[in-house]
Amino acid sequence: MNNLSSSMFAAFLLVAVPAFAAGVHECNGNAVGVKYAPMGISWDLCSLPDGSAGQLAFFSALGETRHYVNALGAGYRYIVNGVCKIDHDNDRTDTALVNRADIDGNLGLTLVDYDGCTWSWSDEHIVTADVMIAADLDFTRVDEAHILSGAVGDKAGAPAYLHELGHALGLKHSNAFATMTIGETGVQTLPFVGMSPSSGGLGTELFADDVFGISTIYGFSPIYQNLYVSSQALRAGTLVDVNRDPTKGDAVHPDPLGVCPGDTVNMLVTFGSTGTTPPAQFPVYIYTTADNMDYSARTSDALAVFTASIGGRGTLTFPASFVAPPSMPIGTIQNVYVGLQAPIDDRKGYDDRTRTALRIVRKAGC
Repeated sequence: MNNLSSSMFAAFLLVAVPAFAAGVHECNGNAVGVKYAPMGISWDLCSLPDGSAGQLAFFSALGETRHYVNALGAGYRYIVNGVCKIDHDNDRTDTALVNRADIDGNLGLTLVDYDGCTWSWSDEHIVTADVMIAADLDFTRVDEAHILSGAVGDKAGAPAYLHELGHALGLKHSNAFATMTIGETGVQTLPFVGMSPSSGGLGTELFADDVFGISTIYGFSPIYQNLYVSSQALRAGTLVDVNRDPTKGDAVHPDPLGVCPGDTVNMLVTFGSTGTTPPAQFPVYIYTTADNMDYSARTSDALAVFTASIGGRGTLTFPASFVAPPSMPIGTIQNVYVGLQAPIDDRKGYDDRTRTALRIVRKAGC
């Protein structure tokens, strides 16, 4: 970082204040989790055949939850009269792709079976939780630069899987910056993390609020550091892309935004941590490149660097700005990225840089 001039730094005393809203199912004031740990979840090889995009989305979601709570599983086939079925009475947690009409038009649906909260001394548990996902969803990698509409074909498959697995673990819906903000019907939105192509991930993971909910249920406290960067922000309870000008009432920038070298561009920056480590300061930097898949650590040519502090688990959004570089080529659209100079012990380094919805281009006549 020593090769950056001091004029490029802006020091912020910004500390994320946890405002968790994760909901959990409770019995007699106690959070309800799975009865038999580790959770076993089996996948239907008829609707989720080996190598399919749907199976990859499921494995991606399962792998993400296993960062915080153990989960195991195996493939199965249940065929009745030549037709694949999902059985809800087999004392086993299963997942399958199903016709959307069979789950009342929802993107996904989780049927949870509890062992009962009958008496004041009852200790309730999740016995099984069958996860069903609409088969007509797109399960390929999301575009993390934009919020996701819940409509068919908008690559909602992987986020829907992660959301429904959250239900299977005991999480309810949340109105915070979280994966559990996805609803099952209508136009819904979801924040994303940056995710380098080499990670093999699908652009979606659990956020601080989700991990807080899991911690509430299972007593898990992630003492390691894990930071993430997102291209979305929660503004007045609404999820928006960060391509907003906070100096102009969060007005959305044109796409692409025409600028001249030396112009100041204002935007939002969102980052957070799922860990419970002590407060620390981290450099957050902005860079541009014509490559829309360039997730490299471009600190050497950063256009701005901000020092922000985050204490423990939480998500922080703050206004930021950068100066358009003098070397901007004419007619070439530049993608605006945000990155973190991640600590050595960062748990998942592949989510520390993200491509935003903001793009700039050099105006004619500059």
